Amino acid sequence: MFAAQTRLSPVNDEPANLPSGYVFMKTGRYVDATHPPLVRYVMAVPLLFLDPSSLPDNDDALRDWHPFGRAFIFDNDVSWKAILWSSRAAVIALSAACLVLVFGWARRLWGPWPAAFATVFLAFEPTLMGHGSLATLDMGSSLLFFAAVASFWRYRRRPTTSTFVLFALVLSAALMSKFSLAVLLVALPVTALLSGRVKGAPRWYLRVLLGLMVFVAVTCAAYGFQSRSMAEDPQIVQHRKSASIARGIDRVAAELGTDRDTLMNRPIPLYDLVKGAGLQLFHAAAQDLWEDADFYQYLNGEYSRSGWRTYYLWTYILKSSLPTLLLTTLLVPALFVAGFRRRRGGNGAGQGPDLRPFLVVPPLVYLAACSAATINIGHRYLLPLYPFVAMGAGWLFSLASGKLPKALLVGVLAWHVGVAGLAWPHYIAYFNEAVGGTPQGHHHLVDSNLDWGQDLLYLEGDVIARRSAGAAVYGDLFGTVKPTDLGFDLEAIPQDPGTLARPATVYISVNRWLLKSERHPEGLYPWLEGREPDRWVGSSIAVFDR
Repeated sequence: MFAAQTRLSPVNDEPANLPSGYVFMKTGRYVDATHPPLVRYVMAVPLLFLDPSSLPDNDDALRDWHPFGRAFIFDNDVSWKAILWSSRAAVIALSAACLVLVFGWARRLWGPWPAAFATVFLAFEPTLMGHGSLATLDMGSSLLFFAAVASFWRYRRRPTTSTFVLFALVLSAALMSKFSLAVLLVALPVTALLSGRVKGAPRWYLRVLLGLMVFVAVTCAAYGFQSRSMAEDPQIVQHRKSASIARGIDRVAAELGTDRDTLMNRPIPLYDLVKGAGLQLFHAAAQDLWEDADFYQYLNGEYSRSGWRTYYLWTYILKSSLPTLLLTTLLVPALFVAGFRRRRGGNGAGQGPDLRPFLVVPPLVYLAACSAATINIGHRYLLPLYPFVAMGAGWLFSLASGKLPKALLVGVLAWHVGVAGLAWPHYIAYFNEAVGGTPQGHHHLVDSNLDWGQDLLYLEGDVIARRSAGAAVYGDLFGTVKPTDLGFDLEAIPQDPGTLARPATVYISVNRWLLKSERHPEGLYPWLEGREPDRWVGSSIAVFDR
């Protein structure tokens, strides 16, 4: 994973995520409040040793996160590769921690060999290998989602005050990793209800009190016990939508019986938490405004203004390896058989709470929450599901009796490992063989499923080669990071292909090539409609030569 990430340019979300924790610890300014800071602190640990500048004079830190992130990465007194690779290494450590946790829980349940099977299976899942090595929140939140469920199982199995406090700590940490993990507050009570009653637990009011105390302590510590007013927030007073924001604040002030100036200057405890949660609620309530006002979403060659409820089921089918899909299919009847045996008091009964709800309910509730939204932007959102699928794979191995079933499962695992080896280093853009692999992925999905701005390092060499051959080069590339950040540039692609120089090479990333909207119903470049690329740079940049 580390070797693969060295070949990738900074992806679209990294400039917002990467500096946030470090700058907050250094200056008290929290870059990008749309997510909690815990995982970002982990990314910051290696940066504390490198000691790059926190750019204290750059006002974009609180006003426009992506430009600030670009400046932090590329205009610093530490090389951009050192900053990027060290933060990504911290995330890879989180991936390793997830593997250790899967191994430990599976070993306790079924022994070392099923645990090893589950761990190797998860380690070579292309989605984890791709997004588990990027300086984003996906891997850290996936680890803490799984850890919260595992610690809840431990508490339900041995319900003492100490195990409950440990569970409350892990759950609070999960909630401080990503706002979307609030889905645990629904998934875990349902899991408890389905797993059976547990005797000897602390009284309910003690659990509520302890849980709240732990959560408040973890939250206040994560946000540095901050207090700030809206008047001190440049995004409120200097944003391009400041006028509409002001009108909204006027309405709130009227409802509260006060005026806008008073409300704007009132200190708000944990300001960035309140702001981030508010932004996420706005995104959920007004999903059509989350992206461009007229942006079309894309699935299997079709476009939709409102997205698809089945989108994430499709991404799981398209972007999971075929061995993963095979084992997922086998898990469904196996779970029914295990449930039947438990009801009959047979081999599946075991001791303590029923294990199946812990491994099934949280990922299903999470999948349902993702599918309820119509913001269809990436399979990476399903990364929290894969540790549970891996646990299911280990359980299947534990059920296999006899040499032949075990040999078949080992063969499936070898197939899975081989798939990952062949996909290296283009894990972000991985699609399984059933749909033709990565080269055919653009017929099915775009966005971070395929093109996240990761291939600029590949592009640089190709541009130099084409210019050396006398060709004019044009480009339109997706992502926060621009070619100029890496030391080369491209001419803008003309709307009229007749104005292209000859010879010419046009580079266009998939997200720009296939983008359609109400303003551009035929795409940004209609003359490229329906034409297959002459070749590819990396896995996400289409190349048209003439």
